[in-house]
Amino acid sequence: MTLTVLAAGILAISCSAVLVRFCEAPAMVIALYRLGLSALLLLPWYLLSRSKPQAASHVKNMGWVLLSGLCLCLHFLAWIEAVQRAPVAVAVTISSTHPIMVGLLSKAFFRESFGGWKLLGALLAVLGSAGIAWETRAEGGYQVAGYLCALGAAFFFCLYIMLGRRLRPGMQLMKYLLPTYGSAALWLLVAAGLSGVPLGGYPPKTYLMFGLLALVPTAIGHSCLNWALGHVSASLVAVSVLGEPVGASLLAWAFLGENIGLWRVFFGGMVLAGIYTAAKAETCQTGGLPQNKGLGRALFKPARTMPNWRKRGP
Repeated sequence: MTLTVLAAGILAISCSAVLVRFCEAPAMVIALYRLGLSALLLLPWYLLSRSKPQAASHVKNMGWVLLSGLCLCLHFLAWIEAVQRAPVAVAVTISSTHPIMVGLLSKAFFRESFGGWKLLGALLAVLGSAGIAWETRAEGGYQVAGYLCALGAAFFFCLYIMLGRRLRPGMQLMKYLLPTYGSAALWLLVAAGLSGVPLGGYPPKTYLMFGLLALVPTAIGHSCLNWALGHVSASLVAVSVLGEPVGASLLAWAFLGENIGLWRVFFGGMVLAGIYTAAKAETCQTGGLPQNKGLGRALFKPARTMPNWRKRGP
């Protein structure tokens, strides 16, 4: 059940890079419409969720939910900028280094180990990212800022995943998703107002892409990932996201005509192998996947699988 939901989520988010390329709008506007429309799409599910008196812990967690929304907002801003400034295959691959960041932050804040196979995986990913930057240095029309935005997207996605793993076990899925997506949209709305970015006047095709981005990679894709965070470790979710570069690169080749050379395949493979090695080393420390009964019922019921770091003492 868990693998099925994760696979559906990865399939959904893989199309986001291509959809962004078809948008004729600034990154901030794309992210705002994507998150705002996805929140509206999930509103009926939120209203259908069982209404119970909010526990004090749920009210206290709202601050963390707002922070999660801010991280998601910054992730989408950086990621969309990266896709617009760099080749899709490169932007998606570099932004997929977030499992390495999860390992480093877990070591710093949760005192979890990050050596052996994890360290080897980190080195492979760093070398592969450097190789991708070298292989694409001569491509015209792309800027180093695109690669930096991809790294920023990975960092904020890392924080978003870790916060989701902290919050999801004690919250219903819809009670977490709507405040997170909604607060991220509000953060973007404030930023758009301060920067003076126009929110209207775009081509009809762009508005269609806004709707598809909200429905497929966000309301379906990210929601599947957030559902999984309530049942399995953050590292397992992170390693499953590594399927996105493969799907995004193939879609970019099919619909955008982007070239996939042998060197890019080689260095991209190094990155993916490094991330997989590091994340796999962490998942091997836990048991098998939990058996979940019924996704529909799980949408309205808090998960019970708590993250390991919350069980640990100092």
